Amino acid sequence: MTVETMPRNERLSAALEAANLSYVDVATRVNVDPKTVERWVSCGRTPYPRHAHQLARLLKLEPDYLFPTLGATRRTVPTAGDELIACYPGRGAVPVFLWEDLLTRASRRVDIMGDLGLADMVRNLPDVLAAKAATGIPVRVIVTDPDTATNPADHARLIAVNASYRPLVGTPNVTLAHYPGPLTTTVVRLDDDVLVRTSIDGCPMALAPILHLRHLAAGPLARLYLTSLECVADASLPWAPVTGLRAVA
Repeated sequence: MTVETMPRNERLSAALEAANLSYVDVATRVNVDPKTVERWVSCGRTPYPRHAHQLARLLKLEPDYLFPTLGATRRTVPTAGDELIACYPGRGAVPVFLWEDLLTRASRRVDIMGDLGLADMVRNLPDVLAAKAATGIPVRVIVTDPDTATNPADHARLIAVNASYRPLVGTPNVTLAHYPGPLTTTVVRLDDDVLVRTSIDGCPMALAPILHLRHLAAGPLARLYLTSLECVADASLPWAPVTGLRAVA
């Protein structure tokens, strides 16, 4: 009896060679065994959708290009696990390159809801966002109104958050708004990449886990947070006229 094998995946092999990535490199980034990566190449095996999307992001290629049979292995309705790229135990655990990399490659939309301290992690954040807006990409920022703070510490923090986006006042394709209350969840949407931080009672926000999701059609988890984003946007108001900011479109 013979064992049927699939043709070698030459597309994946060429992509790994072009990116100068070994099986061990890929296995480390995608969190699988190097032998598994080897089988994807030499035996033409199709990975789970979650791994396929992680690898495609790593190689900056489409999953269906790397794995033409991927569609045949997908479930009709993706699970939350299929959308989960990574879960980081706190903001400091997120790779330093990730924020700038995702912002740089965003080509359709940028949404920022809440205070994630992006100005501390992305060099020249206002300039980066303005450059995106200049190419026609809509940029939307929603933060808590400092006047709704219930204590001096929160008020000072929110003033600082607002100041980090103030250089964007009057920039075409950039819309800024205040949410009239605390935002316990932070959502950053960069095309189909969604990064989420939710609060944990008794835990400093800097230590709250951050989910990196990849929004898939009919995927339940990212859609939940994106629905929250739109609900918050609907309830938000233009920054006060004295700031010169504009309302959310």
